[in-house]
Amino acid sequence: MSQLKIYRQLLPGAELQALAQQHDVGLRYEGSVGGGIPLITPFKYDLIANEISGIYAIINGT
Repeated sequence: MSQLKIYRQLLPGAELQALAQQHDVGLRYEGSVGGGIPLITPFKYDLIANEISGIYAIINGT
């Protein structure tokens, strides 16, 4: 599955999600915490043996 990661840009989410689904590819947003540590990739690949039941976060606009 192909992935599109865009950093620090506002995305038209619904439109891009529909386009990704139309072309059978994934659309993922990479978040960062703790000085720029990415979250999605480690959760998807590095922690694959763990069962993650939820994620709680504080979201800011900086």
